[in-house]
Amino acid sequence: MPASRAAPLRPQDLASLTSGTGLRGLERGRPRGQGRPEEAHEFAGDGDHGDRRAFPVPDQMPVPPVEALLTLLARADVLGLMERTAFEEVPEWTERYFAPQAEREFVSSARVTMADGRSVTDLRRFPHGHPKNPLSDAEVEAKFRAQCEPFLERPSETLEALWGLERAPSVAALMAKIVLREEG
Repeated sequence: MPASRAAPLRPQDLASLTSGTGLRGLERGRPRGQGRPEEAHEFAGDGDHGDRRAFPVPDQMPVPPVEALLTLLARADVLGLMERTAFEEVPEWTERYFAPQAEREFVSSARVTMADGRSVTDLRRFPHGHPKNPLSDAEVEAKFRAQCEPFLERPSETLEALWGLERAPSVAALMAKIVLREEG
């Protein structure tokens, strides 16, 4: 018997979503007077810390274009889920992030409580995209295309040039490959 696929989650299926993280104390890129403030921006506002991988979504899911996000944000069910979403600081994780160490730790977690009462929790020591949990080349390309194609005249040529960065004869030659679309 073939394995069945989980039905896609809909916002109304979730009673709540809680994301545990360090860095809650960041204000204007500065961590409440502690640790390496000049580096605090590394993850602040990035929005792709791997929590999405706790849910049944495709591994190769590209970041949606701005238009798709705006469409989602106009939906009442998505806005309702946003109201049921909480972010909780785990002070120990914040301390570990800013502690003097050779490699920064960025622990995060997600806890989903379903409308029927079931609960699932996922903890990640290294978010997807961290050097110890890197994006695949296909994921990097998908993210590039999702974010840049609407603005580039020749996105495939640009991507090819960027992958060959070390072979570029000069920065000027590389920059010449990046041609923006005319506004219109």
